[in-house]
Amino acid sequence: MGEWTVLVYLCGSDLESNHGFASLDLEEIQMCKAPVAFADALNAAEGVAEKQPRNDVNLLIETGGSRQWHTEALDFSIASDSLQRWRYDYVGRSFSLEATLPLQNMAEPDTLADFIRWGVKTCPAKKYALVLWDHGGGAKTGLFIDELYDGDTMYINEIGDALRDIGVHFEAVLFDACMMANLETAYQIRESANWMIASEEVVPGEGTDIKGWLQELLNNPGMDGRELGRCVCDMTEIRYANMEDRQYEALMTWSVIDLSRIERMAKAFDDFMAAIGDAYASDPSLLVTYASQLNQAEFYDNGREGMRDIGSIFYIPNSNAVTDVKLRGEVLNALSEAVVYVVRGIGRSESRGLSFCYAVGFDEKALDVYSRSCPCPHYMAFLDAVSDWTAPDWVYALANRLPELNTLDDYQITIEKRRRDNGMPACYVSWDEEALIGDVNYCLYRRDEATGQIISPGRNVCRQIIQKDGALWSAIDPGHWAAVEGVTCSIDVVAATESYCLYNIPVRIGSVNWNLRCGRSYTRYLSEKYIEQYTPSEYIIFGLWEGYDNNSEIPNRNILPLAQMAGQEFRLLYPVYGASASGRTTYESSDDMTLYRVLKVEEQPLTPGTYYIDYDIIDIFQRRYELERVEMYWDGEQFTYPEDMVWEGIVTINRR
Repeated sequence: MGEWTVLVYLCGSDLESNHGFASLDLEEIQMCKAPVAFADALNAAEGVAEKQPRNDVNLLIETGGSRQWHTEALDFSIASDSLQRWRYDYVGRSFSLEATLPLQNMAEPDTLADFIRWGVKTCPAKKYALVLWDHGGGAKTGLFIDELYDGDTMYINEIGDALRDIGVHFEAVLFDACMMANLETAYQIRESANWMIASEEVVPGEGTDIKGWLQELLNNPGMDGRELGRCVCDMTEIRYANMEDRQYEALMTWSVIDLSRIERMAKAFDDFMAAIGDAYASDPSLLVTYASQLNQAEFYDNGREGMRDIGSIFYIPNSNAVTDVKLRGEVLNALSEAVVYVVRGIGRSESRGLSFCYAVGFDEKALDVYSRSCPCPHYMAFLDAVSDWTAPDWVYALANRLPELNTLDDYQITIEKRRRDNGMPACYVSWDEEALIGDVNYCLYRRDEATGQIISPGRNVCRQIIQKDGALWSAIDPGHWAAVEGVTCSIDVVAATESYCLYNIPVRIGSVNWNLRCGRSYTRYLSEKYIEQYTPSEYIIFGLWEGYDNNSEIPNRNILPLAQMAGQEFRLLYPVYGASASGRTTYESSDDMTLYRVLKVEEQPLTPGTYYIDYDIIDIFQRRYELERVEMYWDGEQFTYPEDMVWEGIVTINRR
């Protein structure tokens, strides 16, 4: 019986077939070697005995889920038409094939469970660690993409079921995948492990520093799961700092979670959601403050998966803390007990190591899936009230039913379309309803005079202009737009806080579409009173990100620093509106440009021509409304509008 058995469930997916990331991890494992006991080394130095290498840690791996494996640098090959099980020999630093099985779906719980049973029987140990390696999408989407089975994924509740059914108790479960450090996942596996190690944010393809933490486990097999987790966090942080990967170094989060404390955390969070439900039904002004805090909490990826940091709900500068003091203290105390260690980048400074899924913008199918893993009935009741979805019966055995959102006048928003002095269309909201607004963005389009196609330069945040009785939301300066090395680009705001915006700029390198990840310190709602005194900071490009998996829409782990691609040719991409009947985005492109280690992004005047603008309004419950598009002509200095342009009237947001 060994001290540890580490089971690595390696679902290669497109991460391996397209990029070879899984094989890179296997190469890193092969760098690990068996240590020599200190006492044995001293004896050998005195000629008393030969040095005996220790082998207290067994490592077993299952491979599958990928069309192609790139093991050219290794001394063995991996089959893509079967599942294979491997053992790593630290002394010989080699992999031996232990079993070959018929091809199975690695996103099926039974496949995972069978591997664990085999691993525990093959190499019994005092402590077990499970490493789940592949894509991750948070509490809604789950884990793994088996590209041999139409990109199938494993939902969070299925992971919990698989681990419970086999009856093995793990010292630690490591999610080497994106966005899995969340309350829902921790709750599902709480009975099956002592410690959980995961990231709240997107994880690069190389993932954790496996050669670092595995070697440290070999050197110190007496460590427990908490010490192993701290080692994973620290050595992964060091790895990307040494790589000078500005993107991941800035956006990194890793945490160690005590699963024995997660039930208290889930109870405290559900009590918080019960208070929100009470406010929803009885005190609209109180709910607005609650919802504002939820909307401002730090979120991960670009927010589409709904993952938000729990701790940052309560740490918002200049925000009223309306939560009951005792309840607020209980949530934060439970959080500090559950999350015992965190590392974070400067761009993720609000991370406290554990997120939850803010699912108010999900459709009915996604909410059905999410309800299978969410441990909070009062939260489920709230989601039922603010959406068209109906919660399952078990929810109302534990929580009261809330009134439907569309029946409550207090949560309807009346938007008046107005024009500013310069003719620019804008959206006016009274102070009584302004607090219900979550985000207002403007989208810009231009007409290609040669082809008649409508091209999109992108989307940006709006300025809030303070008026006597309300607020006017308007484009900041649509006549100026971001340009990369002097060439106007398409830029899309994907995350905005009170002081910072994160953007994607689509580009193509060779035949592959990427996004330049771009950040900017920026006052989100620039007040007219202070606009002349305020100068936003420069845009900063962090690196390249490949976007989303086409089938599952899980965020891709292919994240690269610019230096890794420097010297190659690239083209800026511009989405063409309505050009594809299939619904897939098609693009126009710029001329060839050279990718430098540092790219300069700054705003410059648009070229003269016909443009269009529309506004995208999202309320605090993630209800979205797009106002109609308006035509305008830019002569290089100012916009003019058609004489027959109509921009007036009232719009009410009262349905999802």
